[in-house]
Amino acid sequence: MTRWRTMRRTATGPTAKARLAFLPYLRAGLISARQIWQAARKAEARSGDHVNTEKFLSELGWRDFGWMQLFYEPKMPTRNLRSEFDQMPWQNDPEAFTAWTEGRTGYPLVDAGMRELRATGTMHNRVRMVVASFLTKHLLTDWRKGERWFYERLVDADPALNAMNWQWCAGTGIDASPWFRIFNPVGQSEKFDPSGAYIRTWVPELAGLPDKLIHTPWKMDATLSRHLRFVPGTTYPHPIVELKQARAIALESYKNLKGADQS
Repeated sequence: MTRWRTMRRTATGPTAKARLAFLPYLRAGLISARQIWQAARKAEARSGDHVNTEKFLSELGWRDFGWMQLFYEPKMPTRNLRSEFDQMPWQNDPEAFTAWTEGRTGYPLVDAGMRELRATGTMHNRVRMVVASFLTKHLLTDWRKGERWFYERLVDADPALNAMNWQWCAGTGIDASPWFRIFNPVGQSEKFDPSGAYIRTWVPELAGLPDKLIHTPWKMDATLSRHLRFVPGTTYPHPIVELKQARAIALESYKNLKGADQS
């Protein structure tokens, strides 16, 4: 359980993949939540790690919470659970959406996550939240587009969890993240992948960059660009949006919705 807690906080390394190992089998019904619960309790008895066991089991509870929502709201994968968001002025830029799906947004953590999804059908939970927030808030794209993209590609795709988590990130669900919470992909990258190991794995064109630029390659000066033979905007795309500006537009759009508040 201590190992699970450690890997839960990092976007990189073999333990990140280990966290996902049982999820496809749980989704397919090859193992049950009860079996996982009992195994966790046995591990707790051996290790004495009560805190991490409870945190792990709370994740199973979150899964059941998603299925409860889907039971009472069977249209959750396609309908806002908070009706005021039916009036949300999504931009739904097709070029921006394509760049997001292909991992060409110019934001390394977002692009690494989306490329990993394409290649493996998996993505660390932290990165899932970052890319979902980026799509719905920085790009103002309807969460249902992202929900469908994930559902068709994740090996652990779960109709209840997938819809609930997308509505959580977009702020449209019944127990959603506050609409004013917007993940900064650069800050998240610096915090959870400080050495850039995850980024270098999935965005190889950035592999030769120094750690201080791996999260913000557009800041490279001309001298270093020539030395590394790295051309911002050519070797790797420029950011498709400016974070502060996109955040401000999103906040204004959410704020103007009738009935949207900070509750």
